[in-house]
Amino acid sequence: MAIFPRGESSTAPLREPIRQTDNLFARRFASDPAVTYLDIGFNFPAPDGTLPRTIMPDGTHPSDSGYEIWANAFAQAGVKP
Repeated sequence: MAIFPRGESSTAPLREPIRQTDNLFARRFASDPAVTYLDIGFNFPAPDGTLPRTIMPDGTHPSDSGYEIWANAFAQAGVKP
């Protein structure tokens, strides 16, 4: 799993380090057949890049709506319970 975006605004201080770390993970595991790397973070921000409080009230932890987005992304990726 990639790290979810953090901070309410698209320019929040942790956004870029998280993007860089996620890119490192993606490259590291791209050729490993034992690992399925999944990045669903793009499902959370609004079109302007902000994290809606209805999805991540504190800018870090998902709300019930955020967990629903997470579960739907897993289902679309073929992850089974």
